[in-house]
Amino acid sequence: MDGIVIARHSWIVTCDGAKMLVLRNDGDAQALNLTVQHTETRPTTPTRELGTDQPGRFGMGTVRSATEETDWQEQAEAEFLAHVAQHLDTMVQAGTVGRMVLAAPPRALGILRKHLTPATRDVIVAEVAKDLTNLPVPDIQQLLAA
Repeated sequence: MDGIVIARHSWIVTCDGAKMLVLRNDGDAQALNLTVQHTETRPTTPTRELGTDQPGRFGMGTVRSATEETDWQEQAEAEFLAHVAQHLDTMVQAGTVGRMVLAAPPRALGILRKHLTPATRDVIVAEVAKDLTNLPVPDIQQLLAA
């Protein structure tokens, strides 16, 4: 990626609303060698099994209206991303991470930013607004080295 220098022992975290992949660069900035340190996946449950069967209704006088139905998948993704942020905070507090590159789709990055502590934000040296989560590690390595 343009302008991103991933030094030796930098951590790369790629995630979306259902999967997190934590990598460490055991190579150097010119020749990345990413190794998997941690993976985590949220089970994907069909929406019909996550929520209630009918949206709520309310009435004012003679007018009746239905409330907007909750997007249960979106809520589950936001909860998983909050869990990812907590995991990253734990890594930073333990002193494991000195530099971090965060890669996630733009919407997921926005949710993550809301949940990260200032200490974790300080170790993030770059953000990549792309979904790299489902790519094989060699492809992630090639994309980040470009």
